[in-house]
Amino acid sequence: MLSSGSPSGSEGARRGWRSFIVRTTVGRLIPDIHIPDIHIVFDCADPDRLARYDFPHGPPDGFATWEEWADANGIPEEERNAGRTLVDEQGNRPDIFFLRVPEPKTTKNRVHLDVKVGSGLPDAERRARIEEVANRLRAVGGSVSRRIDHEEGFWLVMQDPEGNEFCVN
Repeated sequence: MLSSGSPSGSEGARRGWRSFIVRTTVGRLIPDIHIPDIHIVFDCADPDRLARYDFPHGPPDGFATWEEWADANGIPEEERNAGRTLVDEQGNRPDIFFLRVPEPKTTKNRVHLDVKVGSGLPDAERRARIEEVANRLRAVGGSVSRRIDHEEGFWLVMQDPEGNEFCVN
């Protein structure tokens, strides 16, 4: 069981464990499961490119460019693209890492992200929002692999510039 052996209460909070309510694939709720904080890690050739593609962002406040920020923080040029980490400062979402590895992607992803852009919208608005986001992602190097449209709903399977699959729904 997921909860066996996991810390509880304040001990769990101190060690980075969180309490979750898990919904099974058949909709049954399992309350108060304790699991460790989760990080999502993408191996890639160019962490900066993927981080900017998946989560467009500018440099921290007070810096005109990322290079200026790296200079100010004493990061050697050869280490500047070793990895990128996107952190939700409120702690509501997992950290996302993009780490440089020497080998290229060779097979289909076993894990992927679902980018939720249309939650709560009426069907026509939801479809328009999904298409709008997909167009922006295509403009910066992404591609649509498949369009899924059936009784479960509408979504797009896309690939980032290095071929990693994710869904926009």
